[in-house]
This record gives sequence, structure tokens and C-alpha cells, in this order.
Amino acid sequence: MKIEIQALEMTMSPQELKSYIPPETLKNLQGKGILQAYILAQEGISSPRILQEGTTVLTWTKSTIKKLIDKVKKGTQFFIGHGDDNSHINRQPVGEILNSIVKEIKGKLSNIIIGYFPEKEKVDDLDICSMEADIEIDNNVVTDIDTVTGIALGSSDKDNPAFPGAFRLNTVQCFGKDTKNKNLEKEKNE
Repeated sequence: MKIEIQALEMTMSPQELKSYIPPETLKNLQGKGILQAYILAQEGISSPRILQEGTTVLTWTKSTIKKLIDKVKKGTQFFIGHGDDNSHINRQPVGEILNSIVKEIKGKLSNIIIGYFPEKEKVDDLDICSMEADIEIDNNVVTDIDTVTGIALGSSDKDNPAFPGAFRLNTVQCFGKDTKNKNLEKEKNE
């Protein structure tokens, strides 16, 4: 019997993920929640849902992906799913963006967002993301991003992201100091 499998390549190690967060912020988050990195947008084709219009096909160039780094702001909120529009009314945030970077992944320039999530159990199974934004297009080519208003999270078991590669890259626990090891050392010395 012949079967085909797909192995997902880790494209961001836990150490790399943490390197994009200021040390003071990491220190303040110790013992609280998790950090997660997602591909928000990628050079190439996306199939987003345009409000009041339906699904369309858009092309994202390298230059537009580079522009996202200035448009995705620290503090932008993550939500579970999309609302009826891009407003935040009656939507409970589950996290916030700490940083946005640009990196080539599998030959495509990608905008990666790193978010902080205080309650791990709320976002454990949410492995895809979707940008809520106001963009400018010319002949179905995205030329600029006016604002990114929020990030919707979903599960690949139920949803499909507009960007085929808009998946979670890694998760890091914001653990505090390891007191268990200190207690073992103390016992050894007694």
C-alpha cells in the first residue's frame, strides 16, 4: 500500500519567535498566557470575502507585503471569527499583536504577526488567521493597505483562510522561572 503524507516544516523556532519581542515585554509576560506567530499575508493570490460583495481573487505583490509592516500596529486585537463587518461591537478580543515582521517562507515574502494571548484554552485550536482591513486595489492587484482593524482567528477544520499559507507558525508558553529545579538543587545541597 502506498500513501502520501505531508510534513509541515517549522518555519519559526520558539527562540526566533521570542527574539522579535522586546526583553522587557517578555519579562512582563512570564507566567501569563502564550505567544503565537501567524502568517497574516503572503505574496501571491488570496481569495478574501469583500464586505457586501462576496469572495474575490486578489494578487499581493512583494511591495504590498512589505507595506504591511507599517500598517499592522502593536495592540491590534485578535477575535474569534469575523463579525458582520469590521467593527468590534459585540466582539470579545482574545489577544493582541506584539509585533509584525516580514520574512520569506517557502519562496514567498510573508508578513508574520506575533500575538499575545492571555488565555491559552481560548485559542488552542485556532490555527489560521484572517486580516480585517481596508485596502486599495487596481485591477484586482492590492496596491496599498489603509488600515488593519483586527485579526480574525479560526480553525482549519472548519474554515479556509483567504491566503493559502495563513497558518499558525508556532506557539510559545510564557512560563515563569522554574521553581521545581531550584527546589531540587536546594534539596541536594541540604
